[in-house]
Amino acid sequence: MSDKKLGFFESFMLSGVAAGVSKTVAAPIERVKLLVQNQDEMIKQGRLDKPYSGVIDCTTRVLKTEGVYPFWRGNLANVLRYFPHPGLELPSFKDSIKAVFNEPQRIAPSYLKFWHQHCQWW
Repeated sequence: MSDKKLGFFESFMLSGVAAGVSKTVAAPIERVKLLVQNQDEMIKQGRLDKPYSGVIDCTTRVLKTEGVYPFWRGNLANVLRYFPHPGLELPSFKDSIKAVFNEPQRIAPSYLKFWHQHCQWW
């Protein structure tokens, strides 16, 4: 196997897909959490007849009344919102930023020298 380093686009896409998979796996938990948090408004609107007694009650009631599919309702928007975030956190992006700020002698403004000496936490 070669020691070829992944490019920015490849690492961005791989991390975005991994984030999408993790958000999809955690979607039922998020859905139940949102239903329990918003149950007062749902009762006021008439969409819920009685409050949930807990997370287990919410899960069983949704499963009985709506089925399995609604646990992933709203997941696409969540995945699209979160997709670019981990791609920008990968080392390939951080290496690009380091390369820009790594040689303050060539650019020479004093604020860049200060940045290079005191503010590198990456």
